[in-house]
Amino acid sequence: MMQFHYQMPAHLAKEGIKTMHLNCLKNKSNFKIMLVAFSSGNWLEKNNKISTANHGIAENCEPIGIQYIGALLKKTSYQIKIHHQIGKKEYKKTIQKIMKFNPNILGFSVMTIDFKTALKIAKKIKKKNQKIITIFGGYHPTANPEIIKEKAIDFVVLGQGEQTMLKLTKAIAEKKLNFNFSKIPNLVFKRKNKIETTKRKLMTNSFFNKLPWPLRRELNRKNYFKIDSCFPANSRKKYALICSARGCPNNCSFCLNQIMNCKKVQHRKINNTVNEIKQLNSKYGINFIFFTDEAFTANPKRVEVLCKKLISQKLNDKITWTAFASTKDIANKKYDKILLLMKKAGCQELQFGVESGCSTTLKQMKKQASLEDTLIAFKKTRYAGIASCAMLLINTPNETIKSLENTEKFIPKICPDRLSIFFEVPFKGTADYNKVQFISKDTDKMTSDYIVIKSKKLSQELKNKKINYEKYIKNKRKAMLEKWYTSKQYFDLQIERIKKEPRLLKSVQEWFNALNTTFKNKLKKEKKYLLKKSI
Repeated sequence: MMQFHYQMPAHLAKEGIKTMHLNCLKNKSNFKIMLVAFSSGNWLEKNNKISTANHGIAENCEPIGIQYIGALLKKTSYQIKIHHQIGKKEYKKTIQKIMKFNPNILGFSVMTIDFKTALKIAKKIKKKNQKIITIFGGYHPTANPEIIKEKAIDFVVLGQGEQTMLKLTKAIAEKKLNFNFSKIPNLVFKRKNKIETTKRKLMTNSFFNKLPWPLRRELNRKNYFKIDSCFPANSRKKYALICSARGCPNNCSFCLNQIMNCKKVQHRKINNTVNEIKQLNSKYGINFIFFTDEAFTANPKRVEVLCKKLISQKLNDKITWTAFASTKDIANKKYDKILLLMKKAGCQELQFGVESGCSTTLKQMKKQASLEDTLIAFKKTRYAGIASCAMLLINTPNETIKSLENTEKFIPKICPDRLSIFFEVPFKGTADYNKVQFISKDTDKMTSDYIVIKSKKLSQELKNKKINYEKYIKNKRKAMLEKWYTSKQYFDLQIERIKKEPRLLKSVQEWFNALNTTFKNKLKKEKKYLLKKSI
């Protein structure tokens, strides 16, 4: 079998390893690539039940990012293995699976909360076999490319990884002698004790549309579920993600998307998207789709064409779906009729980034939507028979007692079917990152269920009142959730939904059972009433 050599990262060469020998070559199928992703968030529920009133869901999403990369690399005839580690404590099993597969290249898709786990695995793997080349990509490496200084990391991929991973793996697997990695865009690597960063190059719309569909057969579909009070109970374990577009044109101060996609939006062709949905339904029995598009409603004409296609293909009888939506988009008159079409096409819920009920806070966040837009959007969505989820962001850099009160008062005005309240985590690379006072930069706590920053204004206000900052914020979130979810207004809203869609009864019953447990039997009467009902 032929062998080839290529220049090693500086830290390995320093340790006496001048070149790396890769046994691949004449037969590409001998070259192995393993891709690893993580699910470490607090939304997972082992018993597949709604257990958290913070978000109104329990879910585990498939790692669609590495599934796209895996599908693309699979076309080159390399051996591809995808592993999804669910829960931080499973890292030992991950190491065992990596060593059993013994890949030439080991790629990690990493969010900030997963970085320590990924690095720990990479270090252990390098100790066992230094010849395995490690590549880190995803949100955290893109925002923190300096992680390349770690000896256990050979390459960092910036932004969307498909094109870079394709070129990088080909360079490693097929080139001879010292390949010039500087020719590959969106790459960070070490050479002669120096760190080199190549030019950023965005994926073209043409390349995006040529991507093969995500490599789903590598993973056990039983691991993926989304239990949501807004969806029929029979759809919870037949759940998949669909990406019909990437990127967002907006510039919200807290959002990482601008780092990954540089505000560029890429669209897939409608027929391509619909054909993938068809395959998901026929091959995997999927009947619940989550469109991951950051700006799904930005182009009303495109949404209209997609919905008409779903209806004409009779997929609206087989699937229900949810998507992110902008209140500014939905408030536009163009959506008056399109919302009704969306409902007919299977749209069950729209998830709105409301963020705040304070107009000053929205301006500071650089949000495009106004409070009036939000009021109109929620009213129109409810009229169309589509459930709504309001996602709120509290403990923002300029938070005050008044802004929190305004947000709390705004909730019953919009009447959301589901309410998610997050603590802001300003990640490196966002506009908010340098504006805040961090309580902790521990990557294990960089998730929206931890308080990692202090608002200077709110901190001073609470200090004057001799109130503990973290305790106040946690109690405020709990109070906002409890006040809305235990209100007669919310209960009446859910009863109205069941009358219109009896198939939602079981989901709403389970949801009120979870709420009653969370809020210590404050919904005992409501729970009893719902249990007496039958379809």
